[in-house]
Parts: sequence; structure tokens; C-alpha cells
Amino acid sequence: MSWAHPPDELLHAFGEGEVSEDDAVAVALHVDACVACAARVVALDPMAHVYASVDDLEVPEGLVIQVQKAAL
Repeated sequence: MSWAHPPDELLHAFGEGEVSEDDAVAVALHVDACVACAARVVALDPMAHVYASVDDLEVPEGLVIQVQKAAL
């Protein structure tokens, strides 16, 4: 990367999970080592650290079909 510290736009996109895998790795490594940038990520989105710590949920088999049927 060509930055000493990621710009706010990149940190915000990182917090939203809207960066490429390469950028995510670069920003994550930097944020892990840089207290100032870690604080900026939280300031840009106070819930970012919560989202990052939650595993993706798996939808139980058949749930989508059940919801679709119930909505009709």
C-alpha cells in the first residue's frame, strides 16, 4: 500500500466489509498494529468491532422456503 495510515474512506469501507481481500488484509494488519487507526475505525463506525467479531450465521435448511410460504 502507498499510505503510512489508511485514509478514512478506506477505513470506513474496511469497517463495512466493502474492500477487496488484499485491502482487507493490509488494513487489518495495520489496524492491529496501530492504536490510532484502530480508534479511527471505531470512531467511523462504533459497531465495526462487534461486527468483525461475529461469525457469519448459517441459515437453517428450509428456512427461506418457510418464510416465503408464510409471506404469501
